[in-house]
Amino acid sequence: MNHRFVVAAALALNCGGNHSSFTPGITGVSPTVITGPVSDLEIDGARFETGVTIFWNGHALPTTFENTELLSVQLDPALLVAGQARITVQNPAGLVSEPFMIHVDVPLVRITSLSPQTAPVGSADFTLTVNGVTFTAASRVRWNGSYLATQAVSDKVLTAQVTASLLANGGSGIVKVDDGGSLSLPAVFDIGPSALRTMQESTADLAWDSAHGVIVAASITSKSVVVVDPASATVVTRADAQVQNVSVSATGKYVYAGMGYAFARFDLPGLTNRVVTSLPAPAGADRVAASPKDDLTLALLSSGLWVYSSGLLPHFISPSVAGLYSTFPVVWGADDTSLYIARSEEVERYAVDAQGIVNPDALGASLGPIRRWFHFEPSNGFVYTDDGAEMRPGGESFPFPNEYFKDCVVTTDGPGVNKVFFACSDHGLNFVHAYDLASSHASLGMLSLGVADGPSRIIRWGSDGLAIATGKSIILYQGGFVR
Repeated sequence: MNHRFVVAAALALNCGGNHSSFTPGITGVSPTVITGPVSDLEIDGARFETGVTIFWNGHALPTTFENTELLSVQLDPALLVAGQARITVQNPAGLVSEPFMIHVDVPLVRITSLSPQTAPVGSADFTLTVNGVTFTAASRVRWNGSYLATQAVSDKVLTAQVTASLLANGGSGIVKVDDGGSLSLPAVFDIGPSALRTMQESTADLAWDSAHGVIVAASITSKSVVVVDPASATVVTRADAQVQNVSVSATGKYVYAGMGYAFARFDLPGLTNRVVTSLPAPAGADRVAASPKDDLTLALLSSGLWVYSSGLLPHFISPSVAGLYSTFPVVWGADDTSLYIARSEEVERYAVDAQGIVNPDALGASLGPIRRWFHFEPSNGFVYTDDGAEMRPGGESFPFPNEYFKDCVVTTDGPGVNKVFFACSDHGLNFVHAYDLASSHASLGMLSLGVADGPSRIIRWGSDGLAIATGKSIILYQGGFVR
């Protein structure tokens, strides 16, 4: 499976040697070390021409000329061998740059291909052939973190037994080889047809508007609020606003957008009737959360936690809680009587009534730092954090069984699904891991999202959809993995 690498290059002022002034030159590469499949490899240089070719350790790579300072390159992950890689650029006239060396730090044990690579949902048991290098008699194949019955055929071939139970639902099998000392980089086995679509839109936040069947995004790319039709993966409309997060009101009448020391309110679905409310210091709107009961009430988190009414007589509902300075989201509970915030490893719950925010108490500590997101699930009253913890009202934390909770975001949004979804990244491969909320955290499978920037937000949409924001795109899924 090929992965797309984008390479930007600029010529050194002094390339050295007896070269033509048209010779391409390489002066720097970022990242300086490759630890797995990556989506972007940047090289400083210039003077590229139509028909230019990039070579990786002497292998010519399918190269697309973008402009004199930008090339798009297809690189097979099988070329990622531990050690030093030699990169050169050759123009059509045969002029070749000086080589640039980059360090590749990947495990010695390596998967090069799977056979077969796909199977229909509901398939019977079959034998999976794993091809690679540096296999031993002790090597074992893992599927979504669980070991398969494995036979070592040679140092380049393993066979493993995949049971029908692993193929009952759509999604992916994340395959690794454990040689007893290290794990290989992952390879992906697709269960059922791929149902992924990607939109090139860098976003800070996503919100689902169930009333109109659209997703609202805080776009970094266009510095705007964006309405997306997830069924067609197209932008419906935009409204200029440099916002940090978005939240849809209870009935889908409005979307609120946090803008620092102000917030904007738009009518949905057309983003019309924009109203911007500036907030007096120390109040702010780094984070906004619309009330689950009242279209005109929202919570604000910046230098403190505030509840605000945006009706005909806009006002704060006092008292508020000052001095929080949280960069994490503010989340409502099952109704408009409680709010949750996270600070480092702690989740705090605040009661809310007609007089404002009262009676704060600590829900408890998570299993590790809550990096970006957490979610309150109304069906059971539990909080789920992006480090793989389930936090119960009594303050207990329970871990989900997964080796991958290194760079995740979480959601359980959506009635009737009874699942929790974690979007995570592992050595440059993004995936979603699903768990059953009703059966002691039983894993329900994984879904590969391909090689991309790490996930920053995941939400549910419709009856069977997921939307995942990464550094440069929105990934949309619809299908049986969710149902």
